[in-house]
Amino acid sequence: PIGCNFCSTTLHWGKIRRQRGVENVMQEIRLIKKKFPYVNRIYFNDDEFIMNLTWVRDFCQAFIKEKTNMTFECVGRVSSINEETVKILKQAGCTKINFGVESGSQRILDLIRKQITLEQVRDAFKWARKAKIKYVEGTFIVGSHIDETLEDIEKTRKLMFELMPDF
Repeated sequence: PIGCNFCSTTLHWGKIRRQRGVENVMQEIRLIKKKFPYVNRIYFNDDEFIMNLTWVRDFCQAFIKEKTNMTFECVGRVSSINEETVKILKQAGCTKINFGVESGSQRILDLIRKQITLEQVRDAFKWARKAKIKYVEGTFIVGSHIDETLEDIEKTRKLMFELMPDF
């Protein structure tokens, strides 16, 4: 729903944010545990898993209450997260967060309509590390905009080394 111009999601699904209810997700997790008791980790491949902080908090509380003995991984926007939410994710069993950073150049972030700032990127990584999330991933795109220069690419490289993502 953000409208990043490199993302194909809106071509397939439009800009409407669709999200399942917490209880619906928990029913599916119960089914997984029943059919596949050896499964001990879930990866939520939802670009906007962390977009609705009320939903995240409710999900984490339900996940903790369920006592699934499972961990999970998720994807999140740096502009949607805060320190409190990272702590709740950790308490619930989140072991990995993938943040879509895309570029270390604010100019490129603006051109691709990412609607994030480099300060938000740094804060998200700082909070995830402070909460002791086991793995903090950052995704980057070189060539995301036709006007990207070598200087922009160098800024991305420097940011990668500054953040030192685990993946």
